[in-house]
Amino acid sequence: MSSTFQQAKVLYELKRYDEAIKLLIKAHVEDPSNIEIYNLTAWSYYLTKRAAPGLKVASGALAIDPENISSLIVHSACASYLGHSKLAAKSIASAIALNPQYSFGHYHRAFQLIKVQKYHDALKSINMAITLEPHNPGYFALQSEIQQLLGKNSEAKTSVLNALRLNPEIVHGHMQHGKIMRREGELNASIESLMEALRNDPNDEDARLELLDTLRCKFRPYEWAHRLSYWANKFSYWPRMLFWTSPIFVVAFGLFLYSELFIAGQVSIARASLVVSLTYGAIFLCHLLLRQFSIPFLNGIVAFNPKTAFVISKDMRLIVKVSLILLVTGFILTALGLLTGLVLLSATGIPFLIVYGGIAYVYFLFDRKE
Repeated sequence: MSSTFQQAKVLYELKRYDEAIKLLIKAHVEDPSNIEIYNLTAWSYYLTKRAAPGLKVASGALAIDPENISSLIVHSACASYLGHSKLAAKSIASAIALNPQYSFGHYHRAFQLIKVQKYHDALKSINMAITLEPHNPGYFALQSEIQQLLGKNSEAKTSVLNALRLNPEIVHGHMQHGKIMRREGELNASIESLMEALRNDPNDEDARLELLDTLRCKFRPYEWAHRLSYWANKFSYWPRMLFWTSPIFVVAFGLFLYSELFIAGQVSIARASLVVSLTYGAIFLCHLLLRQFSIPFLNGIVAFNPKTAFVISKDMRLIVKVSLILLVTGFILTALGLLTGLVLLSATGIPFLIVYGGIAYVYFLFDRKE
């Protein structure tokens, strides 16, 4: 083993993946047929969210040795990240077929099944991994996540406590515990768990985003909208698509029924259909406003608080603070203008609100893209 590769492995263990990749490329030139260099390079790309080059490197490893289990697993992980679910499933199935007793293969199959929302199959896979390796805290943390997605909250809590018992510093365990506490409305406990996750790994972006979402849930209407989203996400793709895209069609169909039934003389039924359809549409309009358009406002509050400002990425702190100032200023000026009858004052506040709405809309589009 070359000294370059040894240095790269040290950097990899320290989670300095970008530096590790530079040395791994050099190590590959020194020893182009070393499968272990291929695999570590692919994992480094995967962990820095550059799955495309990771998939290419893993494919190169499989060209040398098509039955290398480690190469098959990282190939599957990169393919899954890129959305190539069939390719990912084929690679992980090959890895497990070569060694059915290798717990890491079952773990990654569970991880990938979550992405395609096959939660029951994912639970079977992670249970198999735990059976084969019953003292791995990472497996219990993932088991907890799957159980929570299936609505088995008490079992999810038991699993995550097992993970934390086996390793009190496991980031995924603290993060999962924070998510469970948030679902139970224990926001302070959730914040503490997520803060502990970040204390153990300050660079974990997933833990940072979970903490940010919990801080937003301090605003109760946002929490209600969050719970509605969580409820919808438990369903498969088509019910969720129907759930989110149907309001405009339901309202349109309700208005059509109203007019037709009214003409037919069924006035009471016509009014009932109108009330139901408009209420359904109003709920989703409120959800949209609370879940998306309140984010710049809530992030601004977080950014102004010295204890939580670090949760907002540095390049976004200024814009979220400005958005909060715009909203508050616009609301105060408009309200004072309406209360005092000063049209000029209210007319001054309205542009502030419009600009805030523009920022909120950009946030909305960005979130949809993500």
